[in-house]
Amino acid sequence: MRLFIASPATIYDYDGLRHSFDAVLSGKWVEEENLHLTWYFAGELDSPDEIVQKLNAVEVPPEGMEIESLRSFSRTPQILYASVSESFVASTIASFERAGFGMKGFKAHVTLCRVKRLLDRKSYEKGIKRYEGRVVGKITPSIILYKSTLTPKGPIYEKLLEKGR
Repeated sequence: MRLFIASPATIYDYDGLRHSFDAVLSGKWVEEENLHLTWYFAGELDSPDEIVQKLNAVEVPPEGMEIESLRSFSRTPQILYASVSESFVASTIASFERAGFGMKGFKAHVTLCRVKRLLDRKSYEKGIKRYEGRVVGKITPSIILYKSTLTPKGPIYEKLLEKGR
């Protein structure tokens, strides 16, 4: 089974944000109900037992974690994401590390769109800049172990364990 640990995310005006990029990119937007901050991607495992044991030692993230600014990973495919301040996530990352999760290279983010093609790079970059320093959403103070099943229509997430809310 394909497993990951995440906290649900809310983008305040997701439709408006998506619409602001209509003319500059084509891609696959994450369904609003699937928005999340991934803390740890475990990948394919036969059993969730080891992950569950470690997860029991992780502290739930604090209330009030804000999603701010938009950024872009330039790998292929390009990823448009909303960033979360490192100061907001530092204590949760430390808790994951103490529980035995490898967090090296972790970048707190909420994936918004897997960009298939940039139609206008300059306008895309301007669109990202418009959201600079702007709070666009929040992270729910809970941690969920998800099973992810990939389908042609997109992933299906099943909650296996939830801590917090």
